[in-house]
Amino acid sequence: MKSIVFLSHLHDEHERGGAYLRNFALLSALDSWGFKTRAFYRGEFKLHSQKIKKYFMGLRFGREIRSLFTKATFDVPKCEILILDTFKYFSWNLRFHGGRPLIIYNAHNLEFENHFGKESSPQKSRFALYECERLMKMDIVLVCSEREKALLCSINEKLAGKVFVFPNLVSSERFQSRQNHQRHFISFIGTLDYFPNIEAVKFLANDLYPLLPEDLKKRFIIAGRRASAQVQQLCEEKAINLQLDLSEAQMTKLFLETSVLLVPLEHGSGTRLKIIEGALAGCRILTTSIGREGIEKEGMVVSALDDFLDNLISLSNLGTEGEVGLEEEFLEKYELSSWAKKNKNTFLKCIEEKLS
Repeated sequence: MKSIVFLSHLHDEHERGGAYLRNFALLSALDSWGFKTRAFYRGEFKLHSQKIKKYFMGLRFGREIRSLFTKATFDVPKCEILILDTFKYFSWNLRFHGGRPLIIYNAHNLEFENHFGKESSPQKSRFALYECERLMKMDIVLVCSEREKALLCSINEKLAGKVFVFPNLVSSERFQSRQNHQRHFISFIGTLDYFPNIEAVKFLANDLYPLLPEDLKKRFIIAGRRASAQVQQLCEEKAINLQLDLSEAQMTKLFLETSVLLVPLEHGSGTRLKIIEGALAGCRILTTSIGREGIEKEGMVVSALDDFLDNLISLSNLGTEGEVGLEEEFLEKYELSSWAKKNKNTFLKCIEEKLS
């Protein structure tokens, strides 16, 4: 049984959101494969001031990336494998006892896309090269999709032997009771201080919600955690039902009672866990091309924002009863236990090759 130390940027193991779900899936898979894992969370680290470095990195790459440069010293307990789940750890002083372990970087997204968007720019190109240089120092890099793997390798072909696709995964056990719920709501769900989600809320509040028929307005919900002041103000001004800081049980119930899940994203990187959750919960899903990026699923409606209203009304006219079926291929790619069983040998072989 190989020992793993897992360094998480979350405050604790119960901090819910996309990062929590990805970490939970990875730790669950490792546990099912026989690894012994010890996790450390943000509250267990003492951060140091990095004002000067943040300033100079901001001059080099732009202000967008300054939050990625924190500093801390951490004594890594003796282990065979170390997993880092944020780009910020590349600036840390990690002190090893008993030799350097195999180091795995669990990428929740590609930072050059997350901070600079999809459009080309000199700053984005410079930071993409820098990000790939940092990734080359890792033994294995876990990314969310084949698209991201191909993109990294197009920037630095030497990464081809390091990148492993560990998709965002969700356990279907959360949604076992999905046949027992009446589907009524039209929902947008997400972390509400995250720029792509703030932009999505602005679109929903300003451009979509005011045009909805009254019966659909009554069914409309925005739900999440850490709502920015702008999100709260918009929902108050438009009289939108805003539900904050739901427990995992409450969030699961909302998915199960959602008829149409809205994912009107125009920014971001990685893959959208809310789409995987919604699919496993049996929701109809209306999204954009960027929202569905990296996820293969039949039956999603992929729409430009200009056509969101018409598509939402069409989906709503299908009724609120029943659930949307799931194809077996989707379960194999994105359901936690199914994927872990299918890919166990491939992952273990990758680890063994790097350790040998």
